[in-house]
Amino acid sequence: MRPVLLALTLLLALVAARGMRSWAADEVALPVDVRWDGGLDRLGREAERRMPTIRRQVARRLGWETQEGAEILIVRGLARMREEARARVPSWAVGVAISGAGRIVIRADLLAAGQGSSLEAVLRHEWVHLAWGRRAGANRRLLPLWAEEGIAEEIGGGISVDAGAALDVAAAFDRLLPFQELEARFPKEAREADLAYKQSRSWIQHVTRTAGWEPLRAVLGDLAEWPESDGRPREAAFAESVRSRTGLSVGEWASAWRQGLILSLIHI
Repeated sequence: MRPVLLALTLLLALVAARGMRSWAADEVALPVDVRWDGGLDRLGREAERRMPTIRRQVARRLGWETQEGAEILIVRGLARMREEARARVPSWAVGVAISGAGRIVIRADLLAAGQGSSLEAVLRHEWVHLAWGRRAGANRRLLPLWAEEGIAEEIGGGISVDAGAALDVAAAFDRLLPFQELEARFPKEAREADLAYKQSRSWIQHVTRTAGWEPLRAVLGDLAEWPESDGRPREAAFAESVRSRTGLSVGEWASAWRQGLILSLIHI
């Protein structure tokens, strides 16, 4: 019995030294099941090969790793995407994440047409949505949709929609989309959606270049753990957390971001 007790003691000491959270991240994360339509073997195998790295990349940027497994489906055509997503996905969408079902669906035909930048970028983008949805649960929409999409776009590193929208032109002619209109849904028309993605990513880039990623991670943590009812209005959670964690209000960040866009248009 003594050797067994000694081994158990050493094992418990190792767990304590490493911390249970990192132990779980290393050893208990469930697998990702990748499936694909006929003729898409190359993309399917590539997704299988890349997903372990993508999970680590997203975990490093967000500050946590989702432990649950997931299902990734690579399909061909809008009808197949809507069938597997069980939703009326826009015709321009290269990928979609359904966090409640633990499912990501990707359109191979749009990737082949040059949309979405690359399979890896789309997988990273959608994994951000999956990770945030699972972490926040019912609190997910305390983070405005535009902020979630901006984070996913920045971490993904690609361009989800490329319909010719130009952020600098929109800024110059005062045609930027009001962020208030992007808090719960994105435009269905491709060109407006393109602009919505670009300005959302640009806002996140401005904040993280100025303040770093740590305050943004702290905001996500605040929102994920925001209490159901403690007297504070839930709709003000994002604004309150941003001010607390960065020292500036959402409005002040937006003004500085917009001013930066305008200044970038001035060529001396």
